[in-house]
Amino acid sequence: MRANLFFILALIVCMGKSSDARPQQMPKSWSDGTTELRLKDIYEKNEFSASRFSGKWLTDSSGYSLQQRDPNTGKSKLVHYDVVTGNPVDAQPPLQRVNASPRLSPDGKRQLEFRDGNMFVRELATGQLSQLT
Repeated sequence: MRANLFFILALIVCMGKSSDARPQQMPKSWSDGTTELRLKDIYEKNEFSASRFSGKWLTDSSGYSLQQRDPNTGKSKLVHYDVVTGNPVDAQPPLQRVNASPRLSPDGKRQLEFRDGNMFVRELATGQLSQLT
């Protein structure tokens, strides 16, 4: 009861000290049209769209590879990057796709399959296929 009374008293004191409540002025950019122009640049002209990125992960996920133009020769070359540091690495690991051949479970009852970048499990007894990714 005493705490409630204290709270109400504090609330009344704070309300009495509040400053003059006037609405804030609207930013000038909202009324002069520059905000609308900026939004059109972003959404209609794609002024701020990201450039395409086409990288390939290494099979051990230690890095990725990108096709980049060599500044000295002007020719396109494959550059490998370390995933932790983001720095180019000298090693030229072979790019391999994830093994697309089916794999059996340890008990031999299920088979793991890869198709179109997705992973499936097939029950060998029934032939039922379940998508994992």
